[in-house]
Amino acid sequence: MPYVRTRPSAKIARAEALSQTTLDEFREYLQLRGYAVTTIQQYVAAATRFRSWLCHSRKRYLPLSDAVMASFIRHCRIKYHLRHVHHIQISLRHLVRMLRDRGDWPDVPGPSPTVIDLAVQEFVVHLRDTCGLAESTRRCHAKHVHQFLTSTYGNRPLRLKRLDRHDLARFVRNFAKQATPASNHSLVGTLRKYVRYLQLLGICDERLVASVPMIRRWKLANIPRTMTEEQVHTFLSSFDRSTAIGQRNYGVALLMAALGLRAGEVALLQLQDIDWREASLRIVSPKNRRVKVLPMPVAVGQAIVDYLRHGRPTVSHRHVFVRHIAPRDIPLSGSSIRAIAISAYGRCGFDPSWKGTHILRHTLATHIHQHGASLKEVADLLGHRSIETSAVYAKVNLPALTAVALPWPEVTT
Repeated sequence: MPYVRTRPSAKIARAEALSQTTLDEFREYLQLRGYAVTTIQQYVAAATRFRSWLCHSRKRYLPLSDAVMASFIRHCRIKYHLRHVHHIQISLRHLVRMLRDRGDWPDVPGPSPTVIDLAVQEFVVHLRDTCGLAESTRRCHAKHVHQFLTSTYGNRPLRLKRLDRHDLARFVRNFAKQATPASNHSLVGTLRKYVRYLQLLGICDERLVASVPMIRRWKLANIPRTMTEEQVHTFLSSFDRSTAIGQRNYGVALLMAALGLRAGEVALLQLQDIDWREASLRIVSPKNRRVKVLPMPVAVGQAIVDYLRHGRPTVSHRHVFVRHIAPRDIPLSGSSIRAIAISAYGRCGFDPSWKGTHILRHTLATHIHQHGASLKEVADLLGHRSIETSAVYAKVNLPALTAVALPWPEVTT
């Protein structure tokens, strides 16, 4: 009997990872995330085509990886139209995500971190474990420190002990040429925090901390932008509450307009944070991780009830406000909530420069202060740790300012 060479049992066809059972699981994976029937059919058809190619290719004996996927895409570019190839790429991206979550697809190793990357990572750990800063604040500090170290050292060795005041002044001067005053102030605060961190490690002394340039920013110099009561009514009326998405967006907008919540606070709101018996909301701030309990107005409670009963899809988590467009099984993010507000500004014909949600927060604080609330009450509502932070709203309390204004002297000739 002639010798027949067989492949080792360890090198079984890797197409087994894309069996019919896997394709059925892929279909269920897409269904749970709310994709349309036609979209699911297209995605599963692309996965089936990839499996068929894998079974008849020499790549079937290789582990599933991005390199194998790239080979299949090159094959499709020769055989199919470019637009069809684009649809296949989108489809397989979801398949890879599912397989990667199960451990059947290897993660792509990123580039090796540089010395600057490692230094910034150590600083971020200090901000998290020692300073207790929020994730968004840590990202902002990490970005500025990475820019500073890259600008100062580039590809040269990172010799922090030789850092001097000229390096700090040069970077701040170059950065200030193309940034706003608020960004400059944030940058200087980051540099001062980083140099203090170096002092804690014994790399520099207090003289370098004192040499960080200062950018003058007068307290209470800016006046917060606010809406009129008519504009607030127009803003809330712009949402179509006959649809599920409109009910969700109206509830999001009402929480910010009636309670002054930040976008991140609305995104973190969960079902267990609502006390229906006490008519209160438990709010967790992503900025300082403090918890506050606020009374829930009747209109806010009714808007949430309408959304939970008639608009909110079935999901696996307990966040109140969720996505309605696939993938559904994730909560709304702070950026999505800001996009809801910006879209409503455009429908109402408001100032195109309004690009965030803090104007709703400023409006609420200004209106309640004008109607008799003290600055202490404003600070408690907004979650300010210092009453000085809320003092800016006294500048836009026109009725109170009118009462203390002196009469303008008349000049007679």
